[in-house]
Amino acid sequence: AKRASFADADARHQMLYSRYHKSKYFCASCHDVSNPILANLGADPAARLPTESGPAYSYFHVERTFSEFMLSAYGQQGGAATNPEFQNQGAPDITHAAKCQDCHMRDVPGEGANKRGVIYRPDGSIEHPNSGQPLHDMTGGNAWVSWVLASAVPGSPNYDAINDSLLNQGPAVLTLDLSQGQGINPEALLAGSDRAKQQLALATTIKELTFDPASGALSFNVQNNTGHKLISGFPEGRRMFVNIRAYSGGTLVYEINPYNETEGTLKGLTAVAPLGTNEEYNGTLVYEMQPSSSLTGEDKTFHFALADGRYKDNRIPPKGFRIGEAADRVSVPVWQGVEADTYFTAQEYAGGYDAVSLTIPVNSDSIEVSVYYQTTSREYIEFLRDEINGYSDPTMATLSSPTPSGEASAYVVQTDPFFSQLRAWGDTIWQLWVHNMNVPGAAPILMAQATTDGGGVGPPTPTLLTAVPGNQTVDLTWSDEHSADANVVGYNVYYDQGGKAQLVASLDLVTAFVDNSLTNGQQYCYKVTSRYGVDSESTYSNILCATPENVGQQTSVGVSALETGTWVTTGKGKDKVTEFVVASSFTAGDTIIIRAQITDDSGLPVEGATVDLVLSGPETVSWLGLVTDAQGVAEASWATSAPNKAGKGGTALGEYTVTVTQVTATGYVWDGIQTTAAFTDL
Repeated sequence: AKRASFADADARHQMLYSRYHKSKYFCASCHDVSNPILANLGADPAARLPTESGPAYSYFHVERTFSEFMLSAYGQQGGAATNPEFQNQGAPDITHAAKCQDCHMRDVPGEGANKRGVIYRPDGSIEHPNSGQPLHDMTGGNAWVSWVLASAVPGSPNYDAINDSLLNQGPAVLTLDLSQGQGINPEALLAGSDRAKQQLALATTIKELTFDPASGALSFNVQNNTGHKLISGFPEGRRMFVNIRAYSGGTLVYEINPYNETEGTLKGLTAVAPLGTNEEYNGTLVYEMQPSSSLTGEDKTFHFALADGRYKDNRIPPKGFRIGEAADRVSVPVWQGVEADTYFTAQEYAGGYDAVSLTIPVNSDSIEVSVYYQTTSREYIEFLRDEINGYSDPTMATLSSPTPSGEASAYVVQTDPFFSQLRAWGDTIWQLWVHNMNVPGAAPILMAQATTDGGGVGPPTPTLLTAVPGNQTVDLTWSDEHSADANVVGYNVYYDQGGKAQLVASLDLVTAFVDNSLTNGQQYCYKVTSRYGVDSESTYSNILCATPENVGQQTSVGVSALETGTWVTTGKGKDKVTEFVVASSFTAGDTIIIRAQITDDSGLPVEGATVDLVLSGPETVSWLGLVTDAQGVAEASWATSAPNKAGKGGTALGEYTVTVTQVTATGYVWDGIQTTAAFTDL
């Protein structure tokens, strides 16, 4: 029996309604992550284990996304209003949040399956009139891995031969075979990468930026628009950082947290990319969680399974964060290995932001503040490479030998046959990262930006004027922005799903577009942008929605095939096969099968249509109300009889004709063609 979140779903299998499956608690099982092995070390195996006596969030922190949500205003009974910035940046319909699904599985109009009779939500639901169809898009911030995987597929829009060769070395080398299962859909992966970048654009806003050129005093707030800490997730090299650029007369004169694109890392973080003149690394503006490990002796470690503490956690709390309850969930901010519940002020916890104040030490007249997100850092990939390759050099190794558990060497991947299919991953993951370090995700993704002079003028935002539905079409028109701005080179049309954008078409200098091959009865929402170039796009226009339908005429249905034959069984046991064999000549005593295929005017089968048949000839038979199956086939059976031993009786022999006299289907009109098929009963 399937358990799920709607009591009025329609399916052929047994269903049990479950409020739990649509509640915030459903997310807890995967998003409060701790290390039970370390928690249970040294425990009496005959007694109750520590992990059996306390909740998962109470020991050895790995991830606390759910706890962070529960400590926020959104996790309280009834939830809370979302920030206006969050709504304006791409989530206009999410004005309130009380569970994780509100943002990560947005409600949209639609059906949950492509089966006949499925409820179109929310309009068609009586039991759940306030709930649309949840959009199955649980996107986070990882835009890089999806992009790289798609690039390894020949024919992909972003195909890369080097990525192909690295990822398709075969399972004997990498324990990875991308051709198995259903294979890889590059378009779907790239769409997922785009949605991840859209999710990042919602997450933060720079507010209240002020700068005094005379004193160099600079202040601003980094607003957290999410329901958990910003950033969320595992300590696997992901980080968010603020970059500040100070200009004088348009010339860059000072920079905080500059990024070195050649080396793929923040300057000043390691010796790989040293700081230049008038450059500064500021760790308080690099938001991340860095674990520590007493087992390895590291204040900061990437050893996921060996981490038993935290060295740094300055991630920005969500709105309404209750710091007084955070210690119980191992969610108190940490700075240089020490828990610091006063790291943020009471106002910052209440408002969900980090108030930044600093001084720019040189003369400047304008400031640009940017917030970036990096999925996977150079430092993390270096760590994976070095640990897999097994360095014994103490300046590179992070594990001591012999190990606390008694092994002579901590590094065995390259020597133990058990790991033969993992040996190549060290160099492969490094080569992948180096080759793709400037792909968004490996390279920082811009989340938010503000300038003291209001910023430059970008492409103008068009106005979507009309969205007119037709039969399987929607006609769009928008305002002309290119006539007044010669820099505009074209427009992009997007579907909007609860604020998320999916590209429909990239167009030249036109102000109209017809979206074809749509499904009648399904709502489609659109928004438009203008472009200066490939990487310069305006903000989204207003949103207009339309529902294609058969206005003034209905799509026709008709008989695409009318056949007679018999069901024939061949083989025995597991090789037994029964199939329909077309025939037009029969012997009295045969059971004659008549099959009518019903399709619409686009050639698609129509399920649930009713068909009337009439058989004429020496005898007359009629079948009324035959119903088509999922393949659009309606079937009738005529059992003829043979004469007796004296040659009397039986079905009259001769020429017969079967005729379709009527086809009825909801939402369609019959084309009126009375299709016939002839056969002989000998």
